[in-house]
Amino acid sequence: MSKTKPDLLTLTEAAQYLGVTRQAVHKLTEKGIGTRYGSVWMFSRQELDAWRDKPRPYGGARPKASAGTLEPTRPA
Repeated sequence: MSKTKPDLLTLTEAAQYLGVTRQAVHKLTEKGIGTRYGSVWMFSRQELDAWRDKPRPYGGARPKASAGTLEPTRPA
């Protein structure tokens, strides 16, 4: 069981929440999203939601429609 606050997510949990890869979430740290605690990156749901809902330049796609849950996505 995780001892983090419910509104804070690890890198892996953030990737599941957004429906993207861990590498994609790690790239968000270059844009100033997330906070590093020692060797662990933590992300608040609010900052991830703000990034996800932000308009994309050049028509870039938003993360998957299944984003917003920590439940694994299952193929149809």
